[in-house]
Amino acid sequence: MQKITFDTGIKTYQINESGILRFNPSDPNLYKRFKDLRMEIEQIQKDYNERSKSAETGEDAIDLLAEYDARVKKSLSHVFGGENDFDSILSGANVMAVASNGELVITNFLDAMFPIVEDGVKTYAKMEAQKAVQEARNK
Repeated sequence: MQKITFDTGIKTYQINESGILRFNPSDPNLYKRFKDLRMEIEQIQKDYNERSKSAETGEDAIDLLAEYDARVKKSLSHVFGGENDFDSILSGANVMAVASNGELVITNFLDAMFPIVEDGVKTYAKMEAQKAVQEARNK
């Protein structure tokens, strides 16, 4: 079998000291999924806050947190690619856990990723603009 190899723009990022995240930050599809994820996370947090009120025991609350952790990590895999294992990337931390800065782990992660994704989409937009200028010159 022959092998075809080409540049897909995939970049590798070490997340804290635990895991490796691979994705193409200039992929406009990723940007759209990332934007949608931010809205989805807000809804997930609202759903969790509402459902957690009915948790009768600490164990019920922990089960609920585990459910939402799995839900968010599945969404993260959809955004960044299924080959990224977010349990490993986040060292097994529950994304709904509160970090030392008082924010949820997922909030800190998204805040850290935003400038990378934003720069990536700007790179894509710049390339498209350059292509449009070149096409205009060729006419």
